[in-house]
Amino acid sequence: MNTPFKHPQIAATVDVQAHPSPTARLISAATVREIFGGMSDMTLWRRLQDERLAFPQPIVIARTRYWREAEVWAWIDQRAAAKAIE
Repeated sequence: MNTPFKHPQIAATVDVQAHPSPTARLISAATVREIFGGMSDMTLWRRLQDERLAFPQPIVIARTRYWREAEVWAWIDQRAAAKAIE
């Protein structure tokens, strides 16, 4: 069995073919802030709190926030399209 997992029990239970596409990858808060030109963590927090913005909510894993990269880019595209209509 040729898998990226060295532990045999993990290799036997993980279906490598079932993993999501690279567009579903998770990115950290630091990467999200970088995408937006180096915004501060406080600005990111404000976007998360403002329901009118409908900013993508993070997934918390071991007390660390991660975003689906595709959702962040979709939010940017949606905001750009809305501005183009105005």
